[in-house]
Amino acid sequence: MFALMKNKAESTYNEVIKAIQDVWNTLGETCQIKRLHTDYEAAEQNAFAKLVGKDHVYGCLFHFSKACLKHLGMLGLYPYYQLKVDGKYAPEYLSIRIYIRCLLALPCLPKEDAQWLWKLLRNPPKAPNDEIYWPSKLLEDFLSYYESTWINKKDNTWTFFKLGRVRNTNGAESFHSAQAKTNYSKPRLAQFLVRRRLLAESVNVRLRKLEKSGTRVKPQNRQYDQVRKRIQAMELEYEERRETYTSDHERAVAMMRFARQIASTIHGDDLFLMYPEGLNH
Repeated sequence: MFALMKNKAESTYNEVIKAIQDVWNTLGETCQIKRLHTDYEAAEQNAFAKLVGKDHVYGCLFHFSKACLKHLGMLGLYPYYQLKVDGKYAPEYLSIRIYIRCLLALPCLPKEDAQWLWKLLRNPPKAPNDEIYWPSKLLEDFLSYYESTWINKKDNTWTFFKLGRVRNTNGAESFHSAQAKTNYSKPRLAQFLVRRRLLAESVNVRLRKLEKSGTRVKPQNRQYDQVRKRIQAMELEYEERRETYTSDHERAVAMMRFARQIASTIHGDDLFLMYPEGLNH
């Protein structure tokens, strides 16, 4: 479905939602959507919550990570996160990078586990020695942002545990990017609407073909498929071990290990596997 909107105000999103509901009512249909992913526009999320229900609206892991890294840059903390010497991450600031990566992976835990682990992660790493400058104030500023923006969310827009193949809005982003490349200049409204109708019809034709047995389906990118399978295996192992904790320490170590393994898999960096026993604050 395509909607041409005059702005991104919640009232405008509500007009789109009402149009969808009107069509459903005319067809005698009810909403069957179990999970709907959006980015973190509050107006968009609020509107779609009215369509599918608040508990069925999920966020986007990519946009969450992007927002966090952007805020690191705004604070001036990003250089410490990314600093390299001779092609390797600077050892004196490596604990900051590991720490931030754990925070980026936190929503990949079950929601209640993420909240529990946050209480431990709320204390940032300390300087390894007194000879280097340590951005303590910047770390505290980032944690204040992280807590108010993400930890305080009570809905499902900040949880990605066991969501399978889809944890983001990348499909929509890729589609929009491809469409932008086909429009070298801003088209006239009538021309734009004709293109959208033709595109919608081509999608419908493809969907009808997919309903027929024997239709070839383009396989998922092999690299993405391997990542998905690794994450599923990690989640299964984590769930199995989750019921065997005998102490808070054991629970914390298991959560930290899982967060680092997930971060390593998603972000393609194996340095987290070097530190299996937890951060030293």
